[in-house]
Amino acid sequence: MYRSCQLTLLLYIICYVFLRQGHQDSDIVLSSVRTKVKGIALTNITGFGEQIWDVADYIIPPQEDGSFFLMTNMIITPNQTQSKCAEYPTVTSICTSDMNCTKGFKDVRGSGVQTGRCVHYADSVKTCEVFGWCPVEKKVKPPNPALLADAENFTIFIKNNIRFAKFNFNKRNIPPNMTSSYLANCVFNRNMTPTCPIFRIRDIFEETQEDFQTMAVYGGVMAVEIQWDCDLDWGSCAPQYSFRRLDKKDQESSEPPVNNLRFAKYYKNSDSKDIRTLIKAYGIRFDVLVYGEQQLDGGDEISQQLSSEDRRQNPPQTDTVRVETSTDSQQNCQLCFPDIHAALRELTAIVAEQKANIRALETRLKEQQTFILEELNKKNQENLNLTLSQVEQLRKENKGETMCE
Repeated sequence: MYRSCQLTLLLYIICYVFLRQGHQDSDIVLSSVRTKVKGIALTNITGFGEQIWDVADYIIPPQEDGSFFLMTNMIITPNQTQSKCAEYPTVTSICTSDMNCTKGFKDVRGSGVQTGRCVHYADSVKTCEVFGWCPVEKKVKPPNPALLADAENFTIFIKNNIRFAKFNFNKRNIPPNMTSSYLANCVFNRNMTPTCPIFRIRDIFEETQEDFQTMAVYGGVMAVEIQWDCDLDWGSCAPQYSFRRLDKKDQESSEPPVNNLRFAKYYKNSDSKDIRTLIKAYGIRFDVLVYGEQQLDGGDEISQQLSSEDRRQNPPQTDTVRVETSTDSQQNCQLCFPDIHAALRELTAIVAEQKANIRALETRLKEQQTFILEELNKKNQENLNLTLSQVEQLRKENKGETMCE
C-alpha cells in the first residue's frame, strides 16, 4: 500500500506539474488606454482662406476608450439655417411638378421633410423642396490631395496601464526611469528608441507599408497593437509595439475603403437665430489593441489551489485524521503519506533551487566566455605584432644582402 501511494503521487506530479505545466500559473491582461495627439495643420480652402487646425479641431470626438478619429479631409457646407430650400438632386428627389412631391415625406437619405412643392435646384434641374438645414450638403467627392496632408507629422502619445488580477500585478508602458524631459523629445524608433510611447504617424504608415497621403483622402482604420508577454520568474515584462491596417481594400472592388462622419459647429446670428457649419469629415480611426499573458511559478499557488479544493471537498474538522467517512484504503494512504501538499511544496522548492542554479551557471558561462574572448584578442594582437616585427626584420635582412651585392 505504501508503494501504491508513492506511485499515485508520482503519476500525479508527472501529469499535473509537467504535462499540464501545473508548475506555472497564468493570467490574461486587463488594460486601460489613453491617447494624446499633437500637431498643427494649415489649410487654404477656397471661400474660407487660411485656417489653422489643432487637436481640438481634428480629433472627433475629443475622448474615446482606446481609440480616436483623426480628421484628414473634409467637405464643408457653411452658413446653414433651418429653412426651406431645394433638395440635392437624386433619383428620389428630382421632380417635374408638385405631383411628384409628398408633403411630410421624410427620405432617410434626404436632408429634411418635403413640403410638397417642386422647385428649381438649378436652371435645368428641379427637386422637391424640403424643410431642413439649408443650403443642403452637396454630394461630391472629397478633395484630392487631402486638406490636412500635414497630419502625417502629428504624434500620438499612448499611455497604457495593465493589470494581472490573479497576481495583483500592475504595470504601465512608461517605466519609472522615463522622465518628462525624455518624453518631451523621444519618438518611437524600433531600433533606437523601442520603449518610447510616442509615435509619429508617418512612421506607423511606413512600418505597415501603407501610403498616408492616399488613405488621408477617403479615410481608413489603423491598429496600434501592444503585446504584453510577461514571465515574472525571469523578471521580463515589457510592451512590444506593432502596427497594421484593419480595413484592407477588397481586391474584387474598385472602390477604396471609406471612413467618414459628420459634425457641426453652431453659432448665433444677430437675430439670435441658429447657424451652423456642417463638416463631412474623412479621417483615420486608430484603435489601440492590447494583448497579454503573464506566467509565474505556481508552487505556492498550486498548494493554495489544492488546499482550497481540499477545503471544499472536506469541511474544516479537528487536526485528527478523518476516519469517520474514510475507507480502509484512504486510511492507509493517509498513514503512509499524511501530507501530500508538503511533498509538492518540497518538489517546488527543489525546482526553484535548480532554476537558480541554472541562472548562476549561465552567468558563470557568460563570464568565462567574455574572459576567453579577451584572451583570444590578446593572443591575436600578440601574433599580429610578432608577424609585423618578423616582416620588418626580413625587410632589413633583404636590404643588407642587396647592399652587399
